[in-house]
Amino acid sequence: MTLTSRQKKLLRCALFIFTLLLYIFPIFFKNPSLFFLLQLVWIITIHLLQQKLKLFNLTSSLKTWIILAFFFFYIILMPFLLFLSFSI
Repeated sequence: MTLTSRQKKLLRCALFIFTLLLYIFPIFFKNPSLFFLLQLVWIITIHLLQQKLKLFNLTSSLKTWIILAFFFFYIILMPFLLFLSFSI
């Protein structure tokens, strides 16, 4: 499957946001109240991502994998890392 330049640009943007949040995440160890702000940002981001994906000519399976990657990070990884920060 070959990706168009638009699709590549969207995937690069999603990867950049994901990487940026990984670098920013240690701030939440010091101030857990910011974690709830991050949750709000994630909800908005996922909603906007779903709207943007409608504009691109992506296959439904690729759309599903992109959304699942965001949900995996949001639902599973973030609370787990927050739990680890409190248990230390």
